[in-house]
Amino acid sequence: MYAKSMRVIRWLAASVIAVFVLLVASWNLTPDEALSPEIENLIALAPPPPAEGNAFFMIWGFEASPELDPVAVGAQIVATHDRLLAAEKRLDKFKIDDFMGLNRPKMPKVNVRHCFLRIQFAPEEQCLNSYERKSEEIAKEAEERKVYLERYRKLRQYKDFGNAISQASSESPVPTWGLLLRMSDLVDASIVYRMSVQATQREALQELSEEVESWRRYLGGNDWLMTQMVADATLMRKYRLAGELMIRYPEVVSSHRDLVRRITAPLTIDQANTAQSIKAEARATIGELDQISRTGTLSSHSFFYEGLPDAPLRLALAVGGYKPTSTLNRILRGFKPIVDRAALTPKQMIESRAQLDADFERATKLDLGALSYNLAGRALVAGLYSNYVDYAYRLADLVAFSRIIELQRQMIEAGVPKDQIGNFIAKSQPNVFDPYTEQPMKWDASMSRISYSPHSSKHIAHSYVTLGTAKNSN
Repeated sequence: MYAKSMRVIRWLAASVIAVFVLLVASWNLTPDEALSPEIENLIALAPPPPAEGNAFFMIWGFEASPELDPVAVGAQIVATHDRLLAAEKRLDKFKIDDFMGLNRPKMPKVNVRHCFLRIQFAPEEQCLNSYERKSEEIAKEAEERKVYLERYRKLRQYKDFGNAISQASSESPVPTWGLLLRMSDLVDASIVYRMSVQATQREALQELSEEVESWRRYLGGNDWLMTQMVADATLMRKYRLAGELMIRYPEVVSSHRDLVRRITAPLTIDQANTAQSIKAEARATIGELDQISRTGTLSSHSFFYEGLPDAPLRLALAVGGYKPTSTLNRILRGFKPIVDRAALTPKQMIESRAQLDADFERATKLDLGALSYNLAGRALVAGLYSNYVDYAYRLADLVAFSRIIELQRQMIEAGVPKDQIGNFIAKSQPNVFDPYTEQPMKWDASMSRISYSPHSSKHIAHSYVTLGTAKNSN
């Protein structure tokens, strides 16, 4: 009986090994696909704007030591990056910190609760009051950081912000935004303080209008998703600050009508430029796959990098019958529906969400078909590919919030009584409609709240404005 059982076990083991050998042989002997011509369209880069008007270099070198020229530092970073990439050198040891000098500033510890960009604020917390409670600490920091505040304000002189890297790879670094965003917060605090004095209100509103216009350029003028998300978060706070200022100082809506209208001019969906930034993510993913195909190594930014050394990766690719071109085509099939839908209106995006989720599942699912062809490639796609729909929703939420702030301005300027706000909103123009419903914003009279229907989890706290709550903390 024992001998018979052992024969059965050996037979089963031999059968499993034989099937596995046949699968591996099939994977490796089956030819690769032809490259889809749509790949080139997906990863095409727009030409960068002229260097002299491009904020790109200034942002890259922003955190350089005070004695250094940030534009020259940024240009050196970009030139070194491009030179290494042209020589097919790995970039995992290319650190922008090495260019920043010996006196690069450290991030301060003082925070204004809920209002500084590095802190998520609660929906009812008022930025004006928070800035006022921390006025002494903020004034001290502003004096210590005056070199960087000057740099930050100089950024507004640039009319463009476009990628100047000739060919980004999956290992290409990204700018560090921490100190720059801190300066944005200090400028906002300065605006709050100057608004409390009638003689400096116009100066404060002028700076806020320049801030909003500058960050709108960063939002729509680049094709990096990370930069868009930074601009999205910053503009949310700029608009919220504008809303609180209009509540506390409603008279400025009329006395400085030109500046307030510039600040609250609502964003359009086209200005969000979502499709272009998602194409940039596709380029990064394709760059990752290209590095795997050429070198058998992962980039230091890879999702798998910490857990999968190079040698096991090469073995897995060989055993799994990795097909480079088939894998690229599969990535294309995943990204293309997202890029196409990102160009739709928010209402259309919602209506096509089920189809988009189905496309995502088809692109990443490891089903029985993976056993017949390109198992390694399909596994890589499942790990590298993400559903980017929420990023598109974040930008649509930003558009919606900007429209609420503009609607708030219109109501204050028209002197609408509270009991007529509902009627005023119902008769509003399409440029201040909820972009998801393409209908007027919602009005809750019991809570004095104008709202839209948010679809990004990041912006639930920014889905409404409560009127008449910006009281002075003094």
